[in-house]
Amino acid sequence: MDLDAGKTNVQLIYQSPVLTDFQSVVSNRTTNVTLPLTQNNLKAIGYVGTQVDSDFPYKKHNVIYKRDGVQLLAGFATLLSIKARTITFCFTWGNVKAMESLFNTSLRELTALGRCRYPAALTDSSHGIPYVNYGGGRSGVGVKVYDILNAIQNKCGVTGLMDLCKPHASGDQRYWLALTSRNGDTTTRRYQGTYYGNFGTYNYEGADWYGWTGLKNANGGSDPHGLLNSMGVIDVSQVDTLNIQLKGTFRMTKRVSTDIGHNMDLYGLKESGWSYIRNICAGSIVSHSGSDYTYEYSPNISATIDVSDYSSLVIMLHHDSLGGSGFDATISNQSMTFKYLVAEPTSDEECLYNATSDNVYPIWLNLPDISCGQFIKNLLWLRGEFAYSQNGKDFQIISFNQLQANKSVARDWTDKMTTLYPTERQTKLDGTAQKNYFRYAEADYYDNTQYQGVLNTQDETIDAEAEYCKSDFAICPDNKIPVWTINDEGEWDFAGGTIPPSLLYSYPILVIFHYTVYNPILKWSSRLAEWYNQYAMIIRKPVILKAEFVLSTYDLFTLDMTIPVYLKQTGHYYLIRKLTTKSGGVADAELIQL
Repeated sequence: MDLDAGKTNVQLIYQSPVLTDFQSVVSNRTTNVTLPLTQNNLKAIGYVGTQVDSDFPYKKHNVIYKRDGVQLLAGFATLLSIKARTITFCFTWGNVKAMESLFNTSLRELTALGRCRYPAALTDSSHGIPYVNYGGGRSGVGVKVYDILNAIQNKCGVTGLMDLCKPHASGDQRYWLALTSRNGDTTTRRYQGTYYGNFGTYNYEGADWYGWTGLKNANGGSDPHGLLNSMGVIDVSQVDTLNIQLKGTFRMTKRVSTDIGHNMDLYGLKESGWSYIRNICAGSIVSHSGSDYTYEYSPNISATIDVSDYSSLVIMLHHDSLGGSGFDATISNQSMTFKYLVAEPTSDEECLYNATSDNVYPIWLNLPDISCGQFIKNLLWLRGEFAYSQNGKDFQIISFNQLQANKSVARDWTDKMTTLYPTERQTKLDGTAQKNYFRYAEADYYDNTQYQGVLNTQDETIDAEAEYCKSDFAICPDNKIPVWTINDEGEWDFAGGTIPPSLLYSYPILVIFHYTVYNPILKWSSRLAEWYNQYAMIIRKPVILKAEFVLSTYDLFTLDMTIPVYLKQTGHYYLIRKLTTKSGGVADAELIQL
C-alpha cells in the first residue's frame, strides 16, 4: 500500500509477556497508522466506502512492514476507519499471531489423540490407568500431557511447547491428566446398544410363533443394557425408538416342510399380540436338496424406528407350517459390517464403564473444556515461564532463571539513552499484593487452600492479599477422585462430569512403565520453590524505570525481549517490558530491574 512520505508515522509498540500481566497474553502492536486514500490503497481495501459491497473491514489481514528495506513486522492488520482522504489501520504481531490459533482451538478438537478403552487397559502406554481410586475401587483413564502438547502443535501449526509436560527442568518425570468425564459420540453409541457377535437362530414354539425361525445372538458381541435374550427377543419396554444398523450378508440352512415365507422381517409385541412392523430385506433361495434349503440374506438398513407402542421385538427369517425338533436352522457365510441395535434414548453421550473395546472412549471429547491456549497458560504457570514468539509460529519458553542467565549476553544501551538519568522510576507492579496466592481449582473432595503457594512482597502500601493465579486443574490428595459416588440406595452413581481434570505426576519404573499418581511435589509451594525464585526476587521490591532511547532500524530488527539491557547510569540489568517507537528514531522504554 502507498505511504505518505514524511507524514505516515508507524509507531511500533513492543510488549514483553514477562511481568506485563501474569494471567494475560500480550502482543506487539502499533498505534493508529494513517495512510493516504489513494486509488491504489482504495483498491487494496476492496473499495470500502464506495458503492461496492466489501467485507474487508470485518476480517483480519496479513501485513508486512519494512523500514529502510528491513522487515520489522509480519502480523495482522485491522481497518479502523475511512475518512475523506485517509485510511486508519492498527497492526499486531508476535504472540497474538501465534496465540490466535491456540485460543481459537478447543482441546476437544484434538481428534488425533484417538480413542481407548474405558477404563483404559493396563497395557495401554499412552492412555494408562492412573493409580487413583475413582470411587468404589474403580479406575479410569489418564492421558499424557506430552501427547496433548504434540497434538496441539500439529493442529495449530506452532512449535516449541513440548517441554511444558515436564515438572522439572531435567529428569524423566512427566505431567499426566486424569480424565474424569466420559463423553461419547456416534461411535460410542453403538457400544451402548446391542452388538451381535455370531448370528444364530431360534425355533419358536407356542400358538403365536409355531413354525417361525428368528434371529438371535449365538456368541460374542455385547449387550450392555440387556436388550436381547437367549431366544433373540429384544426388550424395548423402556425404549422409545430403536436404531437398527444391519449391513452385509449371511446364509441360513434348514429343513423345510412348507416354505410359507423366507423374508427378514421385524415384528413387535403389543397388548393385542404380535404384529408386523417392516421388512428388513428379502431372502433368496441359493440351493436346496430335497427338503434342505439354503437362503441368503443381504440386509442393508440404518433406520430409526418408533417402538414406543411395543414391549418386545423379534427379527424373523423363516415361516414354516411345522417347527420344533428336526427343523432347526444353522447360519453360515456370515459377512456383516454393521450389526447393531441402538436403543434411544439411552445414556448415549456417555462411555460405558467396563467397555472393553479400544474404540469406545474418545480422548479428545474428555479433555478439559478449554482452549489450547488456556491449557498452555496453565502449564506455563506451573513452571513460572512465559511463551514468547517473534515470528508468530515458533515459541520460546522463557523462565526467570533463563532471563537471569541471559545477563551474560545483555546489550549495553548506556549510550543510547537520551538523558543522563531515567525520566521516571516506579516501585509498583500492577496486580500484585503483599501476599500473592497460587491455587488449584476448587473441588468438593479437597481444600485447595491447603495446597496453595504464596509469593510475598515487602510493600505495605498495596492490598494485603490477592489470588494471583488460579489453575483450571485440580489435584487429588490421597489419590482419590470421587468420579463414582454411592447413593442412598447403596448404588454407585457416576459423578465425573462435575469434577475438574486432575493433574498427576508420573515417573518411570522398570524403564518403560510409568507410575502415575498424586505427588506432594504438585503443591504450589513446591512449584514456587522450584521455578519462581527469580520471579519472587523481582516482585518483592519491584523497580520499574522509564527512559528515552535512540534506536536504529537494526536495533529494532534484532530486538529480543528475552535479552536484558544494561545501563551504566544505574549499574543494573533490566528486562524490556514495553518499547514504543516515535519519530526520529527515538523510542520510549519501560524497564524492569533484574
